[in-house]
Amino acid sequence: MALPHNFILKQNADGELEVGIDSTNEWKDEDLLGKEKLHLVKLEDLETDLDRLAYIQHAIDCLCKQVSHSSVGALITLAWNMVSPDDTRRDVFARNEAYVEGVDKAVSTLSKEVIQHSKSAPAYNLPRTYEKRRQAVAYVAGSALRLLTKPAENYVNTFGHITRAYRNFYREDFPIKMSLDEKCVTMTKNLLERMNILKNSIIPFLYHFDELEGGDKRMCKTLFEQHLSYTGIHAYPLFLTAAEKLELEANVLIALLHNRLTRNAVGVIQHILDEYDFSGEREGKHAQRTWKYARVFNERVFAELQTKHCAVLVTVLAYLNRMLGTSGGENVLRIKQIEHIVQTNGSRYETVAKNIYEWAVGRKERPEGRTDEWKTTESFVLNFIKERGEQSGSKT
Repeated sequence: MALPHNFILKQNADGELEVGIDSTNEWKDEDLLGKEKLHLVKLEDLETDLDRLAYIQHAIDCLCKQVSHSSVGALITLAWNMVSPDDTRRDVFARNEAYVEGVDKAVSTLSKEVIQHSKSAPAYNLPRTYEKRRQAVAYVAGSALRLLTKPAENYVNTFGHITRAYRNFYREDFPIKMSLDEKCVTMTKNLLERMNILKNSIIPFLYHFDELEGGDKRMCKTLFEQHLSYTGIHAYPLFLTAAEKLELEANVLIALLHNRLTRNAVGVIQHILDEYDFSGEREGKHAQRTWKYARVFNERVFAELQTKHCAVLVTVLAYLNRMLGTSGGENVLRIKQIEHIVQTNGSRYETVAKNIYEWAVGRKERPEGRTDEWKTTESFVLNFIKERGEQSGSKT
């Protein structure tokens, strides 16, 4: 009998075969290199004004009017031409940054055949000046990169918020009155997901994101980066937020969360903290911090931390974040992958979260006010951390 998707036969510690998740925790920045992608041109390098205006028109059309492989390529190209909110005389991404190692193909090589039409007339009115038109459409194009991981319906529903945020970066209102065509947006998303040359063309945005500064970085994070990082692994950002809000060291929270149902997933969190999520010098195989986007390009990476594979951990962390007043917890409790657990055993895992919360708060109390139960938990945490340290030391 064939195994379900993402599962393989593995050899356990006793040498016996058992069904396990097809997963790896290894990732290097160079795993994004050498892929076929589009040559992302700068509009000012095109020969004529008509060429520049055509790119802008095709980019906005694929969200409002009609979609082709070529128009989605134009959309990605316009995103590469986003104007810096800190200095509108320059772009967010420099010209040479497009050339992460790989095979570049021109947008003109993509099919121009229209594969999705809007049934109604496109509703948008572009600014008259080239500069305003380019700036606004490039901003929209940047926001559309999130379609690689976000549902089309979600993008359409939040588009008003996206355009209102334009003022936060450029200190003026969004200059286009436009409405999206959901079927065109859906087709654009499908092409981004299914055509490797389009998906891979987003690599330069992610490869160079961590090098950005100031308003450039804030805008890109808002428009697309936060939507492409930690794909399908809700547990990790929930863990980071909980540790910060509770003022707990990461290894302490890992100890509090560790049990037979969560041990594999918290082990992946520990591995990420040890190997990838650092704030040191920009050097080595993880210098570009691309591990955050690894699952966009390889679903095997951190698969044991994928929400459907660690639903109990995600549920506990979601309840914990809700107690801490963070928006992420409430939203995660409604997602499909943990819906059944919340409905059938929600109170049980809410109690687990409550116990962690109360123990963390108890650390701030005077020692004489701590209960025997609190002290027992502290003893467990300290022993767990000590044993983990000894195990880690024996492997080196």
